[in-house]
Amino acid sequence: MKKRIIRTLSVVLCIAILVCSMSMGVSAADIDKNDYTFVFVHGLCGWGSDDGANKYFSYWGMMTGNLFTELERKGYNCVAAGVGTVSSAWDRACELYAQLAGGTVDYGAAHSAEHNHARYGRTYNQPIITQWDSEHKINLVGHSFGGVTVRLLVQLLAEGSEEERAVTPENELSSLFKGGQTDKVYSVTTLAAPHNGTSFFEATGGFSNALVKIFCSLAALSGSTQLNKLFDPMLDQFGLSYLPGSSSGVNYDISKLSAFINSKDNAFYDLTIDGAAEINKTIRTQPGVYYYSYAGTKTSKSRWTGNYVPNFGINALMFPYAYAIGKYTGVTAGGRVIDEKWLENDGLVNTISARAPFDEPSRVYYSGEKVQPGIWYIMPTQNMDHLEFSGGMLNISWSKVRNFYLQHLEIVTTAGM
Repeated sequence: MKKRIIRTLSVVLCIAILVCSMSMGVSAADIDKNDYTFVFVHGLCGWGSDDGANKYFSYWGMMTGNLFTELERKGYNCVAAGVGTVSSAWDRACELYAQLAGGTVDYGAAHSAEHNHARYGRTYNQPIITQWDSEHKINLVGHSFGGVTVRLLVQLLAEGSEEERAVTPENELSSLFKGGQTDKVYSVTTLAAPHNGTSFFEATGGFSNALVKIFCSLAALSGSTQLNKLFDPMLDQFGLSYLPGSSSGVNYDISKLSAFINSKDNAFYDLTIDGAAEINKTIRTQPGVYYYSYAGTKTSKSRWTGNYVPNFGINALMFPYAYAIGKYTGVTAGGRVIDEKWLENDGLVNTISARAPFDEPSRVYYSGEKVQPGIWYIMPTQNMDHLEFSGGMLNISWSKVRNFYLQHLEIVTTAGM
């Protein structure tokens, strides 16, 4: 009788432990997926969920349809921020912060004076997420230049800006520049990000210079007309955009446009290898944040020339750029060497540059390993061109895009477990 009672109690105890462990596992997964919003940040010339273009063509999903529909169906909360299309990483980070926290964009007294533009931008009365604090962290996902943007945002959240604190009275200082907010971020994921710049500009020479002027001119033209309702470049600080709700436009001022193009406060300078190196001096990984980086390649080494040539299936528009980057070696204006390690690329960004920032701690990720915060995990290089990471242009399948994101989001939400 006594033995039977002991066996019965043992069975009951085992069942209780099993039920509790299962409940705890489900609860942790639910917390990760539902409480930590994924904030997606677009790259050069991209757009967010609230931009007019998104009604017709989603940046996140592109030709495969809206990516968020599937991610949200699987239980992930996702939002897409919209920041300056050709603005610098600094300006974009300030805009992203205002969208997340609510309030008016503050580019900083020191920064705006240095680059001769307005200190304040547009106001966001309603943040793009309902709660953002240490109990409601965010997972930042940046494609291309969006990857640089989110890295800089985390740096400012962590340590603020000494330059801005030095010239700004305490009662006027943006909370972004005060620092001490790292606990609001759970993870950072970058996709085909030019962490260390791209040799695109050196490889394409005069063509890239002309392309920069064309992109900036089109952005300014869009911003200064009603076209900004469809595609908003967000160049308010330079006087090259409508402000939301404004009934009158701004003049297409060639002198303002020229000043913007020739400044170092734009995306095209930050995308250069020299510009990226300057940014990287100011950024370091934060000990409480998980970091993941994906690089792409759509080129292969030629057995005859040793150069990297475009693979079948690359976006046709990127074919000449992939070829030019794949054969270029030389030295940047700042004296940085571009050698054979820079030849492999995704059509716009060198694979080596997208793997991880050169001077930050990193290691190759192995499937199933328990990741640690404060270190870049270099994820498996993807057989994707630059645009395929966000959905591509008829050269990637719906299932490949969804599976890629679902697999990674699962890695993020189970980190540290």
